[in-house]
Amino acid sequence: MTLDSVHQLISLYLWFLISVILTIYLLLARLYESSTTRTFYHWGFLIPILAFGGALILEASRSNFANGLVKDVLWAIGGGSILILAVRLYWLMMAKRTDA
Repeated sequence: MTLDSVHQLISLYLWFLISVILTIYLLLARLYESSTTRTFYHWGFLIPILAFGGALILEASRSNFANGLVKDVLWAIGGGSILILAVRLYWLMMAKRTDA
């Protein structure tokens, strides 16, 4: 097994781990959003899953500089969207807590 193969295997494993964690966040967001009128917010957690998946595919391919730039943009989109979605989820959870 070469070093590239190990890198690809670890990248794939980490993407599945991140996807599971973000799916749990998606389910939490759906739970806290179920009593409100808006029911589309929780699907936003698919954005970082897809962005991180695309970035890891480009990282595993190890091709040219252009893919490196696209990969970095995908990492930034995934991280920024997680930040926004996590703050929104925190706000939903705390709003429910103060209403009770």
